[in-house]
Amino acid sequence: MLRFLVCICFLVMAGQGFGQTQKPAVTISGRVVADSTLAPLQGVSIVARPSRFGTISQANGAFQLKANPGDTLVFSSVGFENGRYVVTQSPNQVIKVVLKEKSTLLKEVEVSTRPSAEKINRALRNMKRPPEPDPIKAPPPAKPLIAEKPTVEIKPAAFSNPASFLYEKYSREGKERQKMEEIQQAKKDSASRKKEAEYDKLFLDRNKPFK
Repeated sequence: MLRFLVCICFLVMAGQGFGQTQKPAVTISGRVVADSTLAPLQGVSIVARPSRFGTISQANGAFQLKANPGDTLVFSSVGFENGRYVVTQSPNQVIKVVLKEKSTLLKEVEVSTRPSAEKINRALRNMKRPPEPDPIKAPPPAKPLIAEKPTVEIKPAAFSNPASFLYEKYSREGKERQKMEEIQQAKKDSASRKKEAEYDKLFLDRNKPFK
């Protein structure tokens, strides 16, 4: 029983000591303005460290948040240097934060109205030239499917003796010989016409459009 009472007393004293050591949060309010124009800054991020309380400034630059005494408020915005404020133990703190603009150095740019000869020569060397067109070659002449025989001029037979010419023309053997020559010539003409017909048919079949 005595041990139980001692434990209760120890817990009560520890709780009182913790309550005395922990400081209550305080309220900080104010405005954020620019250093050069004193215009209010909107959208400034405000974070209390290490307690991690945070807020964002309004359109008129006003803000309000709670933080623990001893915290550091960090004010950050694009184009401005960060601002800092250490929170005191005052319950209601009203402050005015002025942020300085960041100074950016621009590199020097050389402007010339005409490029140098070296740059022009380099551009000409790197320029891709179009390939030279190939000379147009005429297609070779079409070869006929059936080789044409060269025409040979047939000269009339020369007879040294007129009597032999008359015998060849009016005799029975001469007539039979002429008949055989006519038959052979007719066969040759028929075979030639047949080949020409086959060639014409093959040519028409090749040039016939597809359906």
